[in-house]
Amino acid sequence: MALTSALTVPFFLVLGLVCLFEARGDRTDLSRGRYLNVLRLLLAFLCFLTLVIALNRGFSIDEFEHVHSAWYLSQGQRPYSDFFQHHHPLLWLIIVPFLRIVGETVTVLLVLRVFMFALALGIGGMVYLMVLRITRSREAALLGAVLLFAQVMFCVFAIQIRPDIPQVFFGLLGLHLLLVAFDTGARGSFVGSGVSLAISFLFLQKTIFLAPALGLLLLRRLWRGDLPVKSLVIFSLSLLAPLLPFFLALFLIGSPGDYVLTNWLINLKFARGDTFSFLRTLNYYILKDLFFWIMAVLSMIFAWRGKDAPAGLRATTLTGLVLFMSLFLVKRPWGHHFLFLLTVLAVGAGTMLFSLLNRTRVRRRPRVLIVILVVLSPLFFLLERTEKTNTEELNRAAYVLRHTRPSDRVYDGKNLFNLFRHDLHYFWFSLKDNHGLDTYNRLSNNRFGDYDICRLIREKRPRFISDFRVDFSGCGLNRLYRPTPYAHLFVRREGDGEGR
Repeated sequence: MALTSALTVPFFLVLGLVCLFEARGDRTDLSRGRYLNVLRLLLAFLCFLTLVIALNRGFSIDEFEHVHSAWYLSQGQRPYSDFFQHHHPLLWLIIVPFLRIVGETVTVLLVLRVFMFALALGIGGMVYLMVLRITRSREAALLGAVLLFAQVMFCVFAIQIRPDIPQVFFGLLGLHLLLVAFDTGARGSFVGSGVSLAISFLFLQKTIFLAPALGLLLLRRLWRGDLPVKSLVIFSLSLLAPLLPFFLALFLIGSPGDYVLTNWLINLKFARGDTFSFLRTLNYYILKDLFFWIMAVLSMIFAWRGKDAPAGLRATTLTGLVLFMSLFLVKRPWGHHFLFLLTVLAVGAGTMLFSLLNRTRVRRRPRVLIVILVVLSPLFFLLERTEKTNTEELNRAAYVLRHTRPSDRVYDGKNLFNLFRHDLHYFWFSLKDNHGLDTYNRLSNNRFGDYDICRLIREKRPRFISDFRVDFSGCGLNRLYRPTPYAHLFVRREGDGEGR
């Protein structure tokens, strides 16, 4: 955090000087161009902090999960049939070329983090365009983007290697194009919207939570006669077209039954007894992003009670409300489950802040001060999260790669270190009680009821193992494995099997 903190002070000093001294024109206030440039500088600085977080923040177990799944695809393995997964596959297909270009090294994790950051910028661009369409103001659009990247929850989760980020980008693109299509009637926008929403779904099933909001928007237009049936058919066919190759591929590789079981039935029955309210996650972040939430709530009130509220704002706040209600259906709503909601709310928050500044007739120079004050609170927490914390995780994964051959097997039940080596079983993660394995067995007539990690380790002699759900003494593994310099990581002793 030292470097970013050291840069923060001079940045705001420069920003202050830009605001104080106007080169020409009315010296009593900032010109419009100078004011917009100040907002752009502030947005660029927030994006820079997000990039630093992307490069330095520790990795979640889900990120190792998705990189490892992509590696399995690159090895010719079939998802759902050859290895367990309960997510849609489009992210893994995109990661595979990165693996071929960068190679099977831990560097690919950082490269993919930068790729996710680029998608986060794309999400910010979509927020900008949506606010611009609602308000016709570049100032309001910049305010929406600034509020988005001043959110601690967004910046922490939008840079992780997970399907939620491209899912949100394409979902937001689909929503934006649908609203454009409503305004213009352009068939191309209906096609683009349908295709984008389908791509979003192929990244992650959670796009289905958009369905009630989209259905209400379409039915309202249809009822009022503002939506030709032909346009609805074009939108529907465009939505279905990208899905057909996916389902055809499932049949060709013989995975349709496994897909339904792992991606839908298991997710519906997943984590029995291991649930919590979305308030647990929200409580951790809400004070850090308090101003954002205040603006978001006010925008909803304005959208539905304000007589001059734009139709686009009503549509986005309706979508936000539906996405918020969907959090009640999620059994374990971690921060990444909020991402789509946060981006939609940023559209309303930026619009609301712009409206309030205009209604109170605040001049441009005080506006800069207000925006800076809004950003300062989350800025402290963003700077805190730029502190480098992923070195040990990268070193641990690199250690396993250095001391194994491609033919070696590894047991990593919690996705902490295995990126590019084969596992011991179809179920290689989600091994906690009532999670993936137990749920799968309940729904499949106990297909893997004989799963025994002690037996698997003794029979397959993995080079490295984790102590996750492993009783070393009970399994008799103390004489076979010894600790490594890294916590929860054990290596097979020399002389037992193939040494190194």
